[in-house]
Amino acid sequence: MDVSSPYCTVFKSTIMKTLLVALFLVAAQATFAQSVCDSIIWKESRKLTWDDYKAAPLESTMAAARTNYNFLHRWHMEQGVLVGKVICIFSPCKSWSKNKGSLTLLRHEQGHFDIAEYFRRVYNKRILEETYTPESLRLVMLKAYVDIQLECLRMEDQYDNETEHSLNREKQEEWIKKIQEMLDSMKKYDKEEVRVRLG
Repeated sequence: MDVSSPYCTVFKSTIMKTLLVALFLVAAQATFAQSVCDSIIWKESRKLTWDDYKAAPLESTMAAARTNYNFLHRWHMEQGVLVGKVICIFSPCKSWSKNKGSLTLLRHEQGHFDIAEYFRRVYNKRILEETYTPESLRLVMLKAYVDIQLECLRMEDQYDNETEHSLNREKQEEWIKKIQEMLDSMKKYDKEEVRVRLG
């Protein structure tokens, strides 16, 4: 991401951090314990507001806003069935804005959160469609998680580049429509819990 842009930046993990987190999650050790501040789960009816951006702005960057999101996972086995819960969260205490008067910028930031939710659904789809054995489970799930993270980051970059961080109003409107269509196309996989029988 071009951090010299005057508009926005999205939190990104390094690949190494992603791999470590993925291994941790696949081992079913992740928890959903969050502070009260970090508890906004993506919901269609609940759009972000500037009041949700509670962190102090990073003055060393020209970026005007930072939207911090993440995927939280919890997996366990129930009589040969892999049961997983996956949610997409926004972290208020790690998100900030220098321009809370701009509704255009806020809409752009909502777009970032919506893209993350789309990839949560894509992840659910892939998990449900995979074939597993007890031996392959860990690696298959790790690959699916890392692939989704990387694909999500690539789309976030594309979104920022094409909209010029919301400055290109025409492209911004095109993307808002595109993101909604993407979410609608994955409505079937908008579920917190997925269940997969190991083969």
